[in-house]
Amino acid sequence: MHFKDMKWYMKALMGLLVLLLFPVLLLLIIATLAITILFPLFEIPYYKRSVYHRAFGEKYSFFITRTPRYQIFRRLRRYRPDVAFPPAGDDRFHCFTVGDTLVLFGMFDRFVFDSDTGEWCAAMSESDEPRPLAEAIAEYPFLPDGTKYPTTGVKILASTSLFYEENIHRAYADPRFVICKSKKDLKKKLLSL
Repeated sequence: MHFKDMKWYMKALMGLLVLLLFPVLLLLIIATLAITILFPLFEIPYYKRSVYHRAFGEKYSFFITRTPRYQIFRRLRRYRPDVAFPPAGDDRFHCFTVGDTLVLFGMFDRFVFDSDTGEWCAAMSESDEPRPLAEAIAEYPFLPDGTKYPTTGVKILASTSLFYEENIHRAYADPRFVICKSKKDLKKKLLSL
């Protein structure tokens, strides 16, 4: 049905609908423009002065201060100033060092304890079959400087959600895992490294 063929009351309803929705649409457009124009005006100087920018030299991208990488770095630097990160080779880093300890995080999707072999197994995604932990670490890509992750003398920072409930007590007992329940717990664990 064309607009010309509509009855007068249908045209009036369409006009009223346009009048009601126009301010909402206009507000959405103004808010979008304000966010895309004004937010970077405040975020860029903040980012350029940040320790993260000095450490990695990454170019600014929209909402970079809201990314998990930036937030993790900021939190770790606040809790442990002696934390060192490898140079940024790609858009993800999954390790940091505290003294001589290499700590891996965010690499694995879940950990499973194999009671037959008595070893921990790790999977990088839900679809992956868990493999022995040393094998899973050895299979992981190279660090940005071209070296491989070591497979021994490594600690893994993980949240309790990555473990099955029946095996969490074993994970707490294993010195290779640094397990945290919350942000407060993360702070304690990092200070104890």
